Amino acid sequence: MLSDVLEPFKVAVTAASFPEYDFVEFSGSEVYAIAGDCKHTLLFSPTLGKFALGWGENPEAMTMLGFASDDALAEWRG
Repeated sequence: MLSDVLEPFKVAVTAASFPEYDFVEFSGSEVYAIAGDCKHTLLFSPTLGKFALGWGENPEAMTMLGFASDDALAEWRG
């Protein structure tokens, strides 16, 4: 997993598979991509202190699963 750590960069979360959970709160905050592989990205909101699982090739239009928590590993594993 350490090989998946990224230099953090700002992203915009614009969609979610399960938007009824944490999407509105998470998408309305400052979000950074902090780890990733070819399929998924670990997102972090320092304002909320929460992590979320995301994906997408465009940092201006990332999709998140819809859940966010303070447990990075739980979010990374989906």
